[in-house]
Amino acid sequence: MDLTIQVVVIGCGEWGARLIKEFAELGCLVGVVDEIPARAEKQAQAYGVPALQWDLVLKDSTINAVAIATPAASHVNLASQAILAKKHVLVEKPMGLAVSDGQRLMRAAATTNKVVMVGHLFHCHPAFIKLRSLVSDGQLGQIRHIYSTRLAFGRIRHVESALWSLAPHDVSMILALLGGESPETVVAEGVGYLTPGIVDSVTAHLRFASGAHAQFSVSWAYPFKERKLVVVGDHGMAVFDDTQPWESKLVLFRHQIAWPNGLPEAVKGEGQAVPLVAAQPLAAQCQEFLSCIRENRQPVANIFEGLSVLHVLATVETAMDGNSLLSHQCSKHSPPGPKKVEGALSLTKIKLKAVTSSKIHETAVVEADATVGEGTQIWHFSHILDGAQIGRDCIIGQNVMVGRGAVIGNRCKIQNNVSIYSGVLLEDGVFCGPSCVFTNVLTPRAEVERKNEFLDTKVRRGATIGANSTVVCGVELGEYCMVGAGAVITKSVPPHALVVGNPATQIGWVSRAGERLGPDLICRRTGEKYFELKTPNKACQLTLASGEGQMVSNTLGTAPGESLPFLDIRSQVSTIRKALNQRIGKVLDRGTFIGGPEVDELETKLAKFSKASHVVTCASGTDAITLSLMALNIQVGDAVLVPTFTFVASVEPVVLLGATPIFLDIEPETFTIDPNLIEQGVKLARSSGCRPVGIIAVDIFGHPAHYDALHAAASSHGLWLLADAAQSFGATSARGERVGTLATVTTTSFFPSKPLGCLGDGGAIFTQDAHIAKTVRSLSKHGRSEDDKFDSLRIGLNSRLDTMQAAVLLVKLEAFKSDLLERREIAAQYTQLLNKSQKVLGNLPPIIPPITRAGFTSAWASYTIRVCSTEPRGHTMDGNVSRREAVRDALKQQGFPTMVYYPRLIHTMAPYAKFPVVGNACPVAEKVVREVLSLPMSPGMKANDQVKLINILASTVHAKHGSDDEGHSVSFAHGSHLLSN
Repeated sequence: MDLTIQVVVIGCGEWGARLIKEFAELGCLVGVVDEIPARAEKQAQAYGVPALQWDLVLKDSTINAVAIATPAASHVNLASQAILAKKHVLVEKPMGLAVSDGQRLMRAAATTNKVVMVGHLFHCHPAFIKLRSLVSDGQLGQIRHIYSTRLAFGRIRHVESALWSLAPHDVSMILALLGGESPETVVAEGVGYLTPGIVDSVTAHLRFASGAHAQFSVSWAYPFKERKLVVVGDHGMAVFDDTQPWESKLVLFRHQIAWPNGLPEAVKGEGQAVPLVAAQPLAAQCQEFLSCIRENRQPVANIFEGLSVLHVLATVETAMDGNSLLSHQCSKHSPPGPKKVEGALSLTKIKLKAVTSSKIHETAVVEADATVGEGTQIWHFSHILDGAQIGRDCIIGQNVMVGRGAVIGNRCKIQNNVSIYSGVLLEDGVFCGPSCVFTNVLTPRAEVERKNEFLDTKVRRGATIGANSTVVCGVELGEYCMVGAGAVITKSVPPHALVVGNPATQIGWVSRAGERLGPDLICRRTGEKYFELKTPNKACQLTLASGEGQMVSNTLGTAPGESLPFLDIRSQVSTIRKALNQRIGKVLDRGTFIGGPEVDELETKLAKFSKASHVVTCASGTDAITLSLMALNIQVGDAVLVPTFTFVASVEPVVLLGATPIFLDIEPETFTIDPNLIEQGVKLARSSGCRPVGIIAVDIFGHPAHYDALHAAASSHGLWLLADAAQSFGATSARGERVGTLATVTTTSFFPSKPLGCLGDGGAIFTQDAHIAKTVRSLSKHGRSEDDKFDSLRIGLNSRLDTMQAAVLLVKLEAFKSDLLERREIAAQYTQLLNKSQKVLGNLPPIIPPITRAGFTSAWASYTIRVCSTEPRGHTMDGNVSRREAVRDALKQQGFPTMVYYPRLIHTMAPYAKFPVVGNACPVAEKVVREVLSLPMSPGMKANDQVKLINILASTVHAKHGSDDEGHSVSFAHGSHLLSN
């Protein structure tokens, strides 16, 4: 038995029995509870554990975890009681029957720091985990539609509806696939005919600001079982059918839409089953619950994720009110949930009274179901309503009202005569001056009911609100901002901003300590140095300079349990959506979808940006290389020197055109082709019976190759030089020359993940040579002449950039310089944090940040580190997991995705193994390929997320090694960090 985790399962019905079985097999089941003694005794005897009473379970400190599988109406009471009894909780879905239930659990969880896991089972299903990975990796492109069905002729509930009983799984998966985005509009219909007042079948349509649409249908009155999730993206489609065997549960379809003559036409692709490792989701969920407890981390299906699901369910409930098809616009407040049904299971009712260490004046009223943290003081004539949640060590002044659903964090100070309404969230350390006012609806009328129009107001950590000021609902006050006395806040306030007046305007900045900052941005009280950071939307934010002090993010970072996108294309698009709509609208209005004026405009602007004399766009980065090689007149018998460490598209065109690639090793610092090996490459080509004609240099991860040295080597042997700049467009050389002018020909890709990416495929060729440009332009259009499109001068390709993608790129090019600057700042922050962590790690195997050649700038297509290992090749630390994979697993568990670019060297792949390799080996690349790890990198990435990520990374390396540089044992307990965020 696992003595560190002792689990009791509450509820011995059908699902509870399954949980009992799983926890028993995991060796941690110590008891069961059920309101029906005979049912509890049956399970207790079957697994050799006692049948317990719930109140005794709460008091038993040796029982540190519970799993709740009772009827849904009892979940919130049981879970909150268990949390406040300092026990880890797994609560089955739905975790409540109203948004206020979820908020109550969230506040309880915040005060105890225990693991709370919601039974959204599919987050532990191998097929859904893989599907989510396909979406996050961009393999389906931008998500357009999601269809989910959960239908059967099965168990019919008599308390909660089919919406609350069945749909939590569907909503949870939809939100996860869309990165946690909340729907803007909901249309829903419910039908009930079996039990009065209970809906048996529900269909709902959800629309999101990103443009995605989701639909789910649930019913327990359907002739056969259907469990299907269909995800449609603009690059592919995936179907997760849980009724199918494992070998066909997840199928990927590469369907495409072609546009002949400007009209859409379906082009069907074959369905490809995605390989899965079979595993029972419930067993995986129980194992994940135990792992989260042991590792002091929250699961993906945590209380925040559960609360998001409750928000959507409650909105759908409102939309289908009266079982009729009604459209309901989602407001930003917590929509009302369904009414709870009396008579449900109630094991023990414990009112959440203020804890004994709190000081509550005898004239104050604290209702029974309010939550008040330890050390909080509540003074004269204040009223704390049921459902209000107040954290630890707060001071609540005289005549303060805290309403139902209001949330107040730890160490807040609320001075006299303040009302905190439902929908107001005060994070830790917030100060509210006397008589400051929060509103909850924009246009109140005494005789008009508008409770369904309340808007949320969020006041972030450390903010100060001056006396007699007014905060209009629906805004957010950023971290450590300061609102002057009497100010009227009508729009959101940036972190650290000082605002005054009516309406409030910003007049300066304040530090965390509350000091107004002068032109030098130095806090006179603490000495901390701040700096201003321009964002892509031209707004200005303040960040504490890193170094000896801490790094303070200008935003909160990713919420616990949320998964940070590896590349956040969705957020990038959202910031330019209006401009995209305008540009794309013009294309649609004109109807010129091939070769429109946007293509010419883009080529002109790309030439101006790069300083290249000629730019020709094409259909993809791979086509750009192919067209360039054709223009350079590559022939059968020619040899091209190429690096082995790159994506296969860098080499594929060489072979397709009949030439021979000669593989070279890379430089150990920049991972680009080693110029010192060119001489050997030429000799090897000749000894292999080939004519060496050129070099392809790949600017890996955004860093330009050593072009000065490569030009010198190329010139001495009469070779041309092609730069594959798919990842480096926007980078510069030591002389300030932009990528596009550093080689004979430069190619790039506009794939969405590239620094300058469109919303599909695209590419371009850059050159100073007019003849090459003219030839490429002809080749891209079937080799035709300029004068007669039906006369071909050479054999060519059909490779043109779509007008629609050109329109997208024109918009993104406007913000490209800002994006590059932000990428560089994010990279600099990563490097600084890694260097700081390395000092802590001492003599442990190093984590090496990317190295930039002196004077060069990188486009930072990715931030790729090396997780070094002292073990010999093929050896792992524990016989199973390498240090890099341990780091990847630890980051993944905390919601930080990583990528390995590239797991195999090209010369080791079967189609390329027959081609020559300089020295018959590439030792640098062979070492690098085992160590590289790319971290999340997107414009807009939050500093707090970087700090968290590096903490996890460094702690994992430290923990895997097991000791510091003096041989002392080291452990990283919960809340202990190498770096502070």
